[in-house]
Amino acid sequence: MLGEIYYKNKFLDEEQCDSLVNHFKENREQAVRSTIGFAPSRVNLQYRISKSLVVDQDDEKLKPIFDEVTLVAKHMNEELFLFDIDWNHSKKNKNCVLCEFDGTEKAFWTKHQNVNWIGNNMQRKLCATIVLSETTEYEGGDIIMYFATSKDLPKPIELRGKGILLLYPAFRYIEFFPVLSGHKYHLDMYWEGPHWR
Repeated sequence: MLGEIYYKNKFLDEEQCDSLVNHFKENREQAVRSTIGFAPSRVNLQYRISKSLVVDQDDEKLKPIFDEVTLVAKHMNEELFLFDIDWNHSKKNKNCVLCEFDGTEKAFWTKHQNVNWIGNNMQRKLCATIVLSETTEYEGGDIIMYFATSKDLPKPIELRGKGILLLYPAFRYIEFFPVLSGHKYHLDMYWEGPHWR
């Protein structure tokens, strides 16, 4: 555990990861190009290439996984981040997304923040990213974090394992390097609270 990030290897087991990837594949026709912000018109392939599938956090098969992630997020928020989060309000579908990064497209996300600074009285404060793919299933796709204490951050190779959980503040910059071949899948979850003050 570090001051600005919490990460845990093998947080989800192989069966849990595979069930999430299979859910994406079974519902691929509902997946859309990942956007910048929330507007469909904000697809910009210079900044982000991937497919995103919004997931119902009450989905009968997957709910135990989402509940497990949220439970750890609550605990770590109390221990480490201390953000004012409305956990019930955060349980809306746009805050739970499965992402596919396709090597044939060299899929990536450029350096970005996940906080929604403008025009919203509830703002993202805490983020989780969970890698769902084995390192043998893709090349590239490193996760890079740009935090103030960067010398203490895990190296990209440490963030490659299937099932690894990353918890980090929404205002911190993060980047997903291009996947060069194969497919890489992530689960991303977000929690919101009152406007920053």
